[in-house]
Amino acid sequence: IVTALDNLDEPFMLLGHSMGAMLVYYMEAKLRNMDYNLKKIILCACQSPNYWIDYIADIENMTDDEFFDYVASLGGIPEELTDNMFFKDIYTNIIKNDFMLIKKHVPNISVVQTPIVFINGTDDKLVGDRWKFWKLFIKSKHNFYEVKSNHFLIKKNDVICSILNREVLV
Repeated sequence: IVTALDNLDEPFMLLGHSMGAMLVYYMEAKLRNMDYNLKKIILCACQSPNYWIDYIADIENMTDDEFFDYVASLGGIPEELTDNMFFKDIYTNIIKNDFMLIKKHVPNISVVQTPIVFINGTDDKLVGDRWKFWKLFIKSKHNFYEVKSNHFLIKKNDVICSILNREVLV
């Protein structure tokens, strides 16, 4: 993404959900240090870096069926696909590999200096209340929002769009 930004002065924001929010967190310092005009970052369904180690269930010891059920319990698989064997066969390993990347990641913790917005689901079994510990890692203006949802709150289009519209206009 950095190479696609030709104009350092052009203001922009970054939004990341779950693993994508972890990536946005790391990009914030790099982009700020490169003098890009990053106005705000928006992190959805992401707990603070001090909880990134071992917050995911013991998935390496789960069968594929157990893992699939675990992800479904978090709200990550649409109900109409939970019994679809074709979907299950293709995507279980892909999703499991993403979870393993997060599970094995050791965070390089830095303090966020760009204004930041946090959005979390009230029923997020994966993140829970641990997302509130972000206050330890920010030195900037920030807003916290809770949405009636599970970990996959990004699917709440109307609510998320309303929050984003409010934040973009600030």
